[in-house]
Amino acid sequence: MHSRSPQKLHDSRGMGRSDHGLDTVRVGVVQSFARLWLTPRLAALEGTPPDLRIEMDIDNAHMALSDARIAIRLGRGGWPNVVSEPLFDEGLQPFACQRIALELGPDPAARDLLRYPLIHDASEAGWRLWLAAQDLVYHPEGKDRTFGGHDLALIAAASGMGIVLGRKPYGIEQHERMGLVSVHPAVVDNVERFHVVTRSGARHGAIDRLIHRLRSQARQSQPRAE
Repeated sequence: MHSRSPQKLHDSRGMGRSDHGLDTVRVGVVQSFARLWLTPRLAALEGTPPDLRIEMDIDNAHMALSDARIAIRLGRGGWPNVVSEPLFDEGLQPFACQRIALELGPDPAARDLLRYPLIHDASEAGWRLWLAAQDLVYHPEGKDRTFGGHDLALIAAASGMGIVLGRKPYGIEQHERMGLVSVHPAVVDNVERFHVVTRSGARHGAIDRLIHRLRSQARQSQPRAE
């Protein structure tokens, strides 16, 4: 799914200003990214004082790009006919509610996690990758659950439905708020990343400002080396 080109047609709508007098940039995002990462940073991205307006298009179908519309996509990059730049690297680490963490104890083996349902966000790829790094093979079981977004997967884990792979730093701010705790110390690099995607060619100055701020916010969200 992520290997598809995120852009085939151009949006004919240009950079607009409405009664707020600000350049408007539309950003195509999946809903979980809008909730977990973009919306909490919206004020900083629009500037202080605001010098642009961001409107989010919930985008599950690779909408067109234009001089007024960019997208944020999850994948390995390298899509044809567009420019893509990774936002941040992700580390995968298992998290669960306090009850499951207490049942597992302070130092569980990776195999111990398989006693519980594994929670997937859209695909099994993350758990396959993490378990392979622990010399284990993932075998799908009926008790495992799949949710159509990382935000829903986190909510399911917080309610005690199983163990989810936290994608640090993406969504990590919500872990403590939801009462999620790590249940194994191993962190495995995710092979997919969120990218800022724009059409090829010259860009409007408002888009350049937004991309600069997205980079800055992404740097701030990366964990500092200890």
